[in-house]
Amino acid sequence: MRYWYNVDDNILNRYFALFGVNDPIPLYLHKNDKQPYYKTLGDKSIDYSWEFNRVLTFGDNGMFVRRNILMQADIKHYYHIDAFQDLFNKGYKKYGMLNMSIWHRTGGNIFKFFIKRFKYADKFATKYRRWHMVETKQDYLRLLWFIFCTITLIQPLYLSFKGYRVIKDKAWFLHPIVCWFTLITYGLWVVKRIVKR
Repeated sequence: MRYWYNVDDNILNRYFALFGVNDPIPLYLHKNDKQPYYKTLGDKSIDYSWEFNRVLTFGDNGMFVRRNILMQADIKHYYHIDAFQDLFNKGYKKYGMLNMSIWHRTGGNIFKFFIKRFKYADKFATKYRRWHMVETKQDYLRLLWFIFCTITLIQPLYLSFKGYRVIKDKAWFLHPIVCWFTLITYGLWVVKRIVKR
């Protein structure tokens, strides 16, 4: 359900753990697969089961799938979220989630991290890609909301303070900065794609 929050981790990893994402856009598009720590999950002994109407940012970290089911995906062009999109299209829409956490050490240096995000955007913009972050009209509206929130800073700061009330960690306040870095990184990537075309 969550990334493990380790108080001794570096500030960027703590930020990702606290918000449950390593990219804020899935959070704003409501496609994040891990929950932020400012949300209460209720009874900690309960595990959750959902039937999804869309594929979230399911990854390889902490995901377990029966081999006979996984092999129904396009393994030749494997990318973890694409595999889940393939299975979703075949009717596998119910997932179980354990109310526990997994340590996912994603970031160290913020500049290197966003250079890596830029390269990932390039790498996964292929004709074989089945899953896309932004597909529906609702996705586009939520993306515009992310852009508006990032530019105005009010909502990202609100979430930072909301989280800080739950866990006293200055890493929450990276949120406006990470949102800006994300907007600039993907903005530059979009410009690059337009120029290449």
